[in-house]
Amino acid sequence: MQNFIVRIQKAELNNFRNVEHGKFNFPCNLKKDIFEDGSDILGLYGQNGSGKTSFIYALALLEALLSGKRLPRDIVNYITVGKDSAQLIFEFSLKDDVSFYRVIYEFWLQKREPSTTDEEDQDQIPVIVSREKLSYSALVEGKWTKMQHQWKYAWLEKQIGNYG
Repeated sequence: MQNFIVRIQKAELNNFRNVEHGKFNFPCNLKKDIFEDGSDILGLYGQNGSGKTSFIYALALLEALLSGKRLPRDIVNYITVGKDSAQLIFEFSLKDDVSFYRVIYEFWLQKREPSTTDEEDQDQIPVIVSREKLSYSALVEGKWTKMQHQWKYAWLEKQIGNYG
């Protein structure tokens, strides 16, 4: 059985809640061996309104998408007021028994146009995941390979309520 270590290295939020554009970099990628056995201590701090809670909401959203869970009905409130979409980007480092990988998962939330004619639309969540992209690179002989797109997908009307 393979042992996997997964670490979030970076996160980027665009038009997500109160964050127009924000980046989070985590200290575990500052060491020579990001997969050393010692654990990191992570703390989030900053002024009120600086995006700490938005980051926690982004992690919950990431977990829901990666595990196929139904997303919250109030997700339309996750898109910054006055904007039609939000983009979130997460970069991970992965290690199995023999390989190292760098993985980037990006997704976009898009507000749906409300329909007043179809009664079924009244129960649908007013946001869709309009695009997703997963890319990766492997560490081979001490050098990272060119970033490969594992999959890239755009949904025109894939409803989040039917996603999970």
